[in-house]
Amino acid sequence: MTDKNTDFADKKVQKKIYRAQQMEITEYVLYHKLSRMVKEQANRDVLSRIADEELVYYERWRGVTGNDVPPNATEISVYYWMARIFGIIFMMRLRDFFIKRAYASLADIVPESTRIVEEDISSIAAFRSVMDEERLHYMGALVLGLNDAIIEITGAIAGFTFALRSTTVIALAGLITGVAGALSMASSEYLEKQSESNAPNPVKAAAYTGGAYLVTGIILVTPYLLFSNYLVSLVVMLLLALIIIFFFSFYSTFLFDQKFRSRFPQMLLMSFGVAFVSFLIGSVLRVMLHVNM
Repeated sequence: MTDKNTDFADKKVQKKIYRAQQMEITEYVLYHKLSRMVKEQANRDVLSRIADEELVYYERWRGVTGNDVPPNATEISVYYWMARIFGIIFMMRLRDFFIKRAYASLADIVPESTRIVEEDISSIAAFRSVMDEERLHYMGALVLGLNDAIIEITGAIAGFTFALRSTTVIALAGLITGVAGALSMASSEYLEKQSESNAPNPVKAAAYTGGAYLVTGIILVTPYLLFSNYLVSLVVMLLLALIIIFFFSFYSTFLFDQKFRSRFPQMLLMSFGVAFVSFLIGSVLRVMLHVNM
């Protein structure tokens, strides 16, 4: 690590270095807090060891600044709840992303910071690889339900919109489609997992798939329950679909090491492409079948 002759007269430099120091002590407190949250002893031990390593990096930065820095209580709270809601693995990878960015700004000021962040992140990655988070066993089932719901229900509702043009009837048709689709997806997932010898719990897998499908369907149908104009409802529904696709693409980027720039437009193209085709079909069928609503 560099010595105390670093140019602390520069306020920007000083702020960046203290920020790096604060991030390490924040992680120390955060990972110890998470270790007390998890039930599995193996995961608890891993998180405790990560916390202890973060304290070592904090001590290195304290050798540079000569001062103690308090942890960031807001960050601890945000990342703690993020871990509880979206999973520890997701939280850790997202945290690594922001740490890399913070350390990148120090590369010219403290050259050794590049090596420090590489050591830190590779060490955490090694610990993370041996963690066993239950929800990861069912992420494939959740992805299946959400992907199918986005594509199928967006397309179905778009078709219903231009065929029926009544928000109440469209909402009814959309909810029936969502419930039927959720039950169908859950049943298929249950049968598939039941036939696999090393598969996760079939009931839980079915619940993840069916639940993701149903929740997504309800979200997409909601505008038709809130607005009386079917065109306004359609626009809001497409905006909600866009938000869901964006969030899930972002989530997948960190959880599965996928590229956001490729996954987001791919899902967007499929969902909105199906919606457009369904709109055309709905319009044609309305004319052919002489539907007047």
